[in-house]
Amino acid sequence: MKKLKLVLLILCVSFVSGIALAHNGEEIEKQAKEKTEYLAKELQLNETQKESVYEIVSGIMKKNDEINHSKFSSEEKKQILEDNKKAEAEMLKGILSEEQFARYQKLKK
Repeated sequence: MKKLKLVLLILCVSFVSGIALAHNGEEIEKQAKEKTEYLAKELQLNETQKESVYEIVSGIMKKNDEINHSKFSSEEKKQILEDNKKAEAEMLKGILSEEQFARYQKLKK
């Protein structure tokens, strides 16, 4: 009987954890879409650029979320997140025009 209760408890915890992770993933997607729409408006992106920006933004947000929930130290997290921010800018630089990238740099400040 105790084993059955333990198994049921583990299943319940797993189920609740799965729901929380799914919700977090949905929230990241929502934020990525909002940021992409904002950048599309501010930088006057074409559809191809908009799709690429979404992929970059979404990917970085997911990686950052994984880092924030990892067991790295605060200093390690800070460094990795800073590296991700630089990587995002470099990837965006590759798809934006010089004018758009200059505007993006101003928006970040």
